[in-house]
Amino acid sequence: MGCNLTVSNDHCPTFRNLFPSHDLAQVMNRGNVGNQNGNVVNENEYDGKGGAIVLTHWIKKMESVNDMSGCSIDQKPKYIAGSFVGEALTWWNSQICMLSREVVVSMSWNEFKFMMIREFCPSHEMQKLESELWNHIVVRAGHAAYADRFHELARLVPHLVTPKIRMIERYVYGLAP
Repeated sequence: MGCNLTVSNDHCPTFRNLFPSHDLAQVMNRGNVGNQNGNVVNENEYDGKGGAIVLTHWIKKMESVNDMSGCSIDQKPKYIAGSFVGEALTWWNSQICMLSREVVVSMSWNEFKFMMIREFCPSHEMQKLESELWNHIVVRAGHAAYADRFHELARLVPHLVTPKIRMIERYVYGLAP
């Protein structure tokens, strides 16, 4: 068993035969769960699908995973990118090829999240979320629901609530009758 590392014409490495095929199935299924169709799914993987809400929930979950792992803040993007599969992994590999491995793994966590949002959240969906945040108000006695949705929207469109005083103003505005 060995790792055959080849370098393509664009100087991006590709790996072949990392695990024998029978070992690969065992490695890939570790910690995974079955979905409603009986397919094996790793809850920590991100495939680049599902839009802003799926991405936001995944980012929040991965921040918790990262905190529990003890991985240092400067290694966070590199650690989290290990969860990419499918379209997200293809995108990440293209970032490495375009910008260089040193640049992408040394970026800040906020830069990393911004790159992901820009890539995986369609602009029309972002416009809907911006509008929702801008028009978000408390309905009847639903303050807890208002607060939860406000914070979720604020994570999705942080440019509308930065700096912190702007977030406070927007939150209070939604409380007014």
